[in-house]
Amino acid sequence: MSRHKLSDPIDLDTMPFAGMMLLLIPLLLASAQFASLATVDASAPAVGLETSKPPAERLHLTVAVDPSGYRISAASAALPTLGLPPEGLYVSGAVDDAAGLQGLTEQLRTIKQAFPAEDSVILVPADDVPYHHVVAVMDASRSDTDGSTLFPAVAFGGMTH
Repeated sequence: MSRHKLSDPIDLDTMPFAGMMLLLIPLLLASAQFASLATVDASAPAVGLETSKPPAERLHLTVAVDPSGYRISAASAALPTLGLPPEGLYVSGAVDDAAGLQGLTEQLRTIKQAFPAEDSVILVPADDVPYHHVVAVMDASRSDTDGSTLFPAVAFGGMTH
């Protein structure tokens, strides 16, 4: 019977593997998407800038958005020429109500037909209006259902937060 001598155990060199993991983990963490960011295409209000129209001739169209509807207002002399009350027009429409957004678009279409040179609207959302609803109102203000342009220059106003 022959005796086999046990050989010494082989030491594995794990340093290359550890070095690879040290590089791979931060790379995977850096490539992971933790938050999705989006941008809203809106212009800043033109305060103090020279405009082509005198201030008295500007429409100053404003749409205040709250959870139950929209208040459309403009310069004091503009809306009565359309047969609308001088204090503004209220269009009812709850959040995610397509009929309310369509009613808003119809009123803005009427105003655009009376003031075709105007291209700006100021949106004033209430604090409790969800972000996706503000974006839907922006879309309804920019273009009509047939694709024609209404008020493409949307600016935010009246927000304090």
